[in-house]
Amino acid sequence: MKRLNFAIITLLVVFSTSCNKDNDSSPEKPPVFLAGVFDGKYGFENEAPKAGYTLNFKSDGTIEEIGQSSGSAIGRGTFTLKGTHISAKYTMLSTPFHDYFIEAIYDPAKQTIDGTWGYEAGATDGGLFSVKKD
Repeated sequence: MKRLNFAIITLLVVFSTSCNKDNDSSPEKPPVFLAGVFDGKYGFENEAPKAGYTLNFKSDGTIEEIGQSSGSAIGRGTFTLKGTHISAKYTMLSTPFHDYFIEAIYDPAKQTIDGTWGYEAGATDGGLFSVKKD
């Protein structure tokens, strides 16, 4: 009887520790549903967004700003999605290689992203933007 109890306790310990997902050290990847091209507008400071703005969110956590006339990437960096909050930093691919920051909220039902962009972390010193998934 003591051996049976010992065996049951041993099995419970082995199964409870082997199934623990808290030890997963892999980085959090953005959900696939966010991936895609989002078109819209951006503005400066508190003015309404008027200038064309296109962002490409990739499922590997990469973000690209797409040039309005070229249709190709003019800026590239990374983003994170925690719940519906997006934080991103990307660098322009040509001189003077400025960094830009984004803080925004993703609405999966409307497929929209609304937020602020800036030149510094926190993204409060640039302006507003609003984009919608193509």
